[in-house]
Amino acid sequence: MVEGLIKEFEAKLNDLKKELQEKISKVNISRGGFSMIENYLIKIGEKTYPLKQLANIVILDSYSIKIEPYLQDYVPFIENALSKSNLNFTLTKEKDHLHLKFSPLTEETRKKFLKILSEEKERIKIESRKVRDNFLKKLKNAKEEKKISDDQFFRGKEKLDKLIDDFNKEVDKVYLQKEKEILL
Repeated sequence: MVEGLIKEFEAKLNDLKKELQEKISKVNISRGGFSMIENYLIKIGEKTYPLKQLANIVILDSYSIKIEPYLQDYVPFIENALSKSNLNFTLTKEKDHLHLKFSPLTEETRKKFLKILSEEKERIKIESRKVRDNFLKKLKNAKEEKKISDDQFFRGKEKLDKLIDDFNKEVDKVYLQKEKEILL
């Protein structure tokens, strides 16, 4: 029973780690913010699609991206969604495509990115602690209901604590790598 809970706990932590990596990868200050743009959600009618499903995205240089929608009908939807975004670029519309021109990062913008990343890192750590607390409750309930022994409970608790420590180190490592990229 304890091993099953541990495996379930590890799966939850892996999901949180993937979520963090996904969000951090979207803050890509090199290559013109390509990863932020390709997964940007565009609403067409009642459905929402990532931009990469609606258009060909071409990196022109480190600060410019060309967006060529697969259908001309998509241009106003894409233009509208991107113009409402909070991203750091200028949008110009050509006949059948859009150009995004990113501003070079200032020290202030870099600090803003770091603040956003730091908040996301802390949110993930808080979420992981909630998951740990939930699994500790399950372990305690199993111990109180005599489904597991005291030794099994303490071994399970130690394993959870070790997993959470390793998880936090991994989260810090991912954050520090991204921080280094932003500050360069």
